[in-house]
Amino acid sequence: MRKLALLTIMFTLIFVPFLQNGTPIASAEAPFPDMPAFGGSEINRLYQDQILQGNPDGTLRPNQQVTRAEAITMIGRALKLDGTQRSTKFSDVPSNHYASGYIAEGSEQGIIAGTTTTTFSPSSNVTRAQMAVFLSRAFDIKTTRPDVVYRDVNANTFGVDQINAITAGRISAGYPNGTFGPNNGTTRAEFALFLARALYPEFKLPISAGSGFTRFSGDACSRL
Repeated sequence: MRKLALLTIMFTLIFVPFLQNGTPIASAEAPFPDMPAFGGSEINRLYQDQILQGNPDGTLRPNQQVTRAEAITMIGRALKLDGTQRSTKFSDVPSNHYASGYIAEGSEQGIIAGTTTTTFSPSSNVTRAQMAVFLSRAFDIKTTRPDVVYRDVNANTFGVDQINAITAGRISAGYPNGTFGPNNGTTRAEFALFLARALYPEFKLPISAGSGFTRFSGDACSRL
């Protein structure tokens, strides 16, 4: 019996994933009560790897716009940056801001830049073009393809090279109508999908035979 008990304990320690508070969860269990209709596997993986965390009330709020502070926090956790709260060079990010450590190190490593030389605008929403810039810099995603594949993106569009890069990298394929929406906001669920594709090869978009990347139909998957 003692041997069986020891084996049970070892199995539990090795195979049962834990949350930050030590509560075990099943790998297939939805971590949030308001999970979106798409991206469950990606969100669950980010959650189990302690990259994506919910709000104090335990919800994800998937349709809420992701902020610049939230985005760099998730990227920082994914890259295992030092998130220790500290002073930053931005006047609107005090040392006690929850994301100050990730903002400071992300800025030092060239992953992010301020909205001005002295401000970061941590509560501002992340546009899709900014998302492309953040992820391409964070994960060193590049492309040799010079062509612009979206009707609403041209050589003068902010982040055009990074938009092309994440498209070639199978992280985004734009909207079904052939646009990318560079100035559109990015929801928390959408950012989680993009981040998961950048971080985990198994979540990258499938290659469509003959014409680049698969574009999905339907509202739930339109921002992929």
